[in-house]
Amino acid sequence: MATTNPSPKSAKIETRVTSEQKELIERAAAYTGRTISDFVVAHVEVAAKKETSRSSPPFLMLVPWLRRLRLGTHCSRGSAAEPGLCNK
Repeated sequence: MATTNPSPKSAKIETRVTSEQKELIERAAAYTGRTISDFVVAHVEVAAKKETSRSSPPFLMLVPWLRRLRLGTHCSRGSAAEPGLCNK
């Protein structure tokens, strides 16, 4: 069953690769019966989703601690990044 893309493909990404990388990508795309573009997009999209779902950026870990600090409810022995050190 084919999936439909609700938005047209109008954005473009360009990248430089070595001739060896290009040949490898071309062979892999041909092996899977896809165009080079479809092959690259499918694999890059999977990798991008994996990377962005791992965890929040490190600075976001500070948000709860900064909120408590602003409210005057922080503890002097630890932070939100160090669970168990603060008495709640």
